[in-house]
Amino acid sequence: MERKYDLVVILDSGLSSEEQDKLLEKIKKIISDLKGGSSEVKKWGKRELAYSIGKKRDGVYAEVSFVLPAQAAPQLKSKLQGEENILRHLLIRKDE
Repeated sequence: MERKYDLVVILDSGLSSEEQDKLLEKIKKIISDLKGGSSEVKKWGKRELAYSIGKKRDGVYAEVSFVLPAQAAPQLKSKLQGEENILRHLLIRKDE
Protein backbone atom coordinates (compact mmCIF):
# COMPACT_ATOMS: atom_id res chain seq x y z
CA MET A 1 0.00 0.00 0.00
CA GLU A 2 1.46 3.34 -1.06
CA ARG A 3 1.34 6.33 1.23
CA LYS A 4 2.14 10.01 0.77
CA TYR A 5 5.11 11.38 2.68
CA ASP A 6 6.94 14.65 3.26
CA LEU A 7 10.63 14.47 4.06
CA VAL A 8 12.34 17.50 5.57
CA VAL A 9 16.14 17.39 5.56
CA ILE A 10 18.77 19.75 6.94
CA LEU A 11 21.86 19.69 4.75
CA ASP A 12 25.35 20.80 5.73
CA SER A 13 25.59 24.51 4.90
CA GLY A 14 29.24 24.04 3.91
CA LEU A 15 28.16 22.29 0.69
CA SER A 16 28.16 24.23 -2.56
CA SER A 17 24.88 24.70 -4.43
CA GLU A 18 25.87 21.98 -6.91
CA GLU A 19 26.70 19.54 -4.09
CA GLN A 20 23.34 20.28 -2.44
CA ASP A 21 21.54 19.58 -5.72
CA LYS A 22 23.50 16.32 -6.17
CA LEU A 23 22.55 15.21 -2.65
CA LEU A 24 18.88 16.01 -3.26
CA GLU A 25 19.03 14.06 -6.54
CA LYS A 26 20.58 11.16 -4.62
CA ILE A 27 17.65 11.26 -2.16
CA LYS A 28 15.21 11.19 -5.09
CA LYS A 29 17.09 8.20 -6.55
CA ILE A 30 16.90 6.35 -3.21
CA ILE A 31 13.14 6.97 -3.17
CA SER A 32 12.73 5.70 -6.73
CA ASP A 33 14.91 2.64 -5.96
CA LEU A 34 12.50 1.82 -3.12
CA LYS A 35 9.60 1.85 -5.64
CA GLY A 36 8.48 5.36 -4.69
CA GLY A 37 7.43 8.03 -7.10
CA SER A 38 6.56 11.61 -7.98
CA SER A 39 9.25 13.37 -5.96
CA GLU A 40 8.89 17.13 -5.66
CA VAL A 41 11.72 19.12 -4.04
CA LYS A 42 11.39 22.55 -2.43
CA LYS A 43 14.51 24.26 -1.10
CA TRP A 44 13.79 26.51 1.88
CA GLY A 45 17.29 27.96 1.97
CA LYS A 46 19.91 28.48 4.65
CA ARG A 47 18.66 29.02 8.19
CA GLU A 48 20.16 29.24 11.64
CA LEU A 49 19.70 26.13 13.78
CA ALA A 50 18.06 26.33 17.20
CA TYR A 51 21.07 24.47 18.62
CA SER A 52 24.36 23.37 17.10
CA ILE A 53 24.57 19.97 15.44
CA GLY A 54 28.11 18.65 15.18
CA LYS A 55 29.55 22.15 15.61
CA LYS A 56 27.33 23.47 12.79
CA ARG A 57 25.34 26.62 13.59
CA ASP A 58 23.24 26.71 10.39
CA GLY A 59 21.95 24.40 7.70
CA VAL A 60 20.15 24.31 4.37
CA TYR A 61 16.56 23.12 4.68
CA ALA A 62 14.76 21.22 1.91
CA GLU A 63 11.43 19.40 1.63
CA VAL A 64 10.75 16.38 -0.58
CA SER A 65 7.16 15.24 -1.23
CA PHE A 66 6.62 11.72 -2.61
CA VAL A 67 4.68 8.45 -2.44
CA LEU A 68 6.30 5.31 -1.11
CA PRO A 69 5.19 1.80 -0.13
CA ALA A 70 4.60 1.71 3.63
CA GLN A 71 7.08 -1.13 4.20
CA ALA A 72 9.90 0.87 2.53
CA ALA A 73 9.82 3.82 4.99
CA PRO A 74 12.21 2.21 7.54
CA GLN A 75 14.69 1.43 4.74
CA LEU A 76 14.59 5.07 3.61
CA LYS A 77 15.27 6.28 7.15
CA SER A 78 18.27 4.00 7.55
CA LYS A 79 19.75 5.12 4.21
CA LEU A 80 19.35 8.79 5.18
CA GLN A 81 21.10 8.20 8.52
CA GLY A 82 24.14 6.94 6.62
CA GLU A 83 24.58 10.21 4.73
CA GLU A 84 27.16 12.37 6.50
CA ASN A 85 26.05 15.63 4.82
CA ILE A 86 22.47 15.30 6.11
CA LEU A 87 22.50 16.81 9.59
CA ARG A 88 18.90 15.85 10.43
CA HIS A 89 15.85 14.44 8.68
CA LEU A 90 12.17 14.13 9.51
CA LEU A 91 9.82 11.79 7.63
CA ILE A 92 6.14 12.70 7.96
CA ARG A 93 3.26 10.62 6.65
CA LYS A 94 0.50 12.77 5.15
CA ASP A 95 -3.03 11.88 6.15
CA GLU A 96 -5.31 10.76 3.35
